[in-house]
Amino acid sequence: EGPCTLLQPSCMVAVWLLLVTLLSQSAHKAQSSRRGRRSLLEMGLTLWCYRHRLQTPLFALNLYGCHCGSGGSGPPLDAVDQCCFLHDCCYRHARVSLECRGRVKWQPYEFACGPSGTECRSRSVCGRAACECDRRFAECLTAARPRRRHFFYKRGEMCTGPRGPCPAAFPLGGEDAAPTRLGPGHGKPARG
Repeated sequence: EGPCTLLQPSCMVAVWLLLVTLLSQSAHKAQSSRRGRRSLLEMGLTLWCYRHRLQTPLFALNLYGCHCGSGGSGPPLDAVDQCCFLHDCCYRHARVSLECRGRVKWQPYEFACGPSGTECRSRSVCGRAACECDRRFAECLTAARPRRRHFFYKRGEMCTGPRGPCPAAFPLGGEDAAPTRLGPGHGKPARG
C-alpha cells in the first residue's frame, strides 16, 4: 500500500473532504466577521461562496490549463483557462494601474457570501480591487465548462508563446461601478 499520495483517488477524496470541512467552517465565520487573512486564502473562500454553481472542481483548479495557478503563457485553452487569464490580468491591473504593487495577492479584504455570490465590502482601493478580481473570477467560472484534458496540464510542453493582451480597464465596484483607469498624466486611478 505505501504512503498516500495526492494522485491516488482515495487520498484525493480525503484531502478534498478535509479542504471542504476547513473552508465551510471558515466561510461560515467569514460571513459576518471582519478578517485580516491573506487574499489568496480569501480567494479560496470567495470561490467557496459559489461552490454550488461552479463546474470546475476547486481542488483541480490550480493545475488547469495554461493560466490557472501560478504563472501562465500562451493563449488560454478554453473558457475556464480564459477566466484564470482574466483574473491574472485583473491582479496585474491592481498592481500597476491602482499602485497596489505586490500587495494585491496578499491584501486582506472584507466580503460576505450573499445569496447571489460575493459582496465586496472593503473600503481600501487595494482591498476592494483584490475582492472584485476574485468575485469576477468566481462568476466567470460559474459559466465556464471545463475540459477533462486540461486538468493537470503539462504547461512546460503545451503552453508556449506569449500571453495575449489584457483588457484595458477593470471595474473596481459592482456592476454599477464605472471602470477604473489611469488618469491622463497622473499615474493615479481616475473614475469615469
